[in-house]
Amino acid sequence: MIVHGVKTVDGKVKTLTLKIDTVRCNMCVWKGEEEDLVLFEDGDGFGKGCPKCETDAYLMDVRGENLDS
Repeated sequence: MIVHGVKTVDGKVKTLTLKIDTVRCNMCVWKGEEEDLVLFEDGDGFGKGCPKCETDAYLMDVRGENLDS
């Protein structure tokens, strides 16, 4: 997953690009790669989430690499 953000440094606006490698489920503490997420269906439709909880509601990115440096 690629995440773009804006970071203000000394009053200047900078684009920050991160590559997120690892995700964790804060409900069951499962940890894995984004490719390990499973497809599930809920009231909102289809999504990818934790293989144990089958939801994305508790997923959190735990490691990122700054691609701009």
